[in-house]
This record gives sequence, structure tokens and C-alpha cells, in this order.
Amino acid sequence: RGQLAELEGVFKRYDKNSDKTVVLEEFLALHQGDLTEQARRFWQEFFVSQDRNKDGKWHFEEFVGAVRAYNQRQR
Repeated sequence: RGQLAELEGVFKRYDKNSDKTVVLEEFLALHQGDLTEQARRFWQEFFVSQDRNKDGKWHFEEFVGAVRAYNQRQR
């Protein structure tokens, strides 16, 4: 449960308008100024690839899946 609670906290930081979803702009906003164009493209493509229902938003379950997918890529 600890990791899930931690992910809920991170998700809430991204969810700027508190609508229980995260759109690409919210996702990238926390990294504004820190991203090269190449990194921004990577995260944009990654966001779209992890948007399972293709509604342009990550719901919490999609966010958890995205974190897991990203962590697997890093191994």
C-alpha cells in the first residue's frame, strides 16, 4: 500500500485542476524549463502511448501503469 499511496501523492501534484485526471500539459508543467526538445518529445510520445483509452488524459490507473512501464524501461 505504501507505494500506491506515494503514487497517489505524485498524481495529485500533476493534477493541477483537481479533476482526477492528468493531461499532457499538466504532466509537462512540473518540468517546465528542465526539458530539452528531445526530452519533451519523448515524454509526449510516452504520455500518448500510456493513454490506454485514448481520451487525452491519464486517469490514476493509467498513471500507475505508466510509472511501471517507465520503470521497466530503465532496467
